[in-house]
Amino acid sequence: MSEPGSSTPTADAHAEGETRRDFIHIAAASVAAGGAALVGYTLIRQLGPAADTRAASSAEVDISKVPVGGEIRLLIGGKPFFVRHRTQGEIDQAQAVDVSRLRDPQTDQERLQPTTDGSFNPAIW
Repeated sequence: MSEPGSSTPTADAHAEGETRRDFIHIAAASVAAGGAALVGYTLIRQLGPAADTRAASSAEVDISKVPVGGEIRLLIGGKPFFVRHRTQGEIDQAQAVDVSRLRDPQTDQERLQPTTDGSFNPAIW
C-alpha cells in the first residue's frame, strides 16, 4: 500500500492488482468456455432425430434366442421394452386369472399380436 498523501503505489498494491486481473481473466475465460460448450451441445443435439420421429420408430428383434423362462430388455425410441419367454406354467397361471378384477382387463388373446400364420404365441409376452 502507499502511504497516506502519496500517489506512488508500492509493490503490494501492484501485486494485488495483478491478482485481481488474473482472476477476471480466468473468470471471463470460464464463462466463455461454458457458453461455447452450450452452443456446441445445442448444435449437435439439433442434428439428431426429432422426438416425433423417435416415437414412431420400430425395431425388429430376433426372439428365437430368448431362452424359456428368460427375458431380454430393449431400448426402442429411448423407452425400455421387456420381452419374456414364458414357461407353460406361467401361461397357465395367466390364463387362470379373472380378468374382470384387473386394472386393465385384457386377456392374452386380446393383447397379443398374431404371427404371420395368424396364430398367437402366448410364450412370448
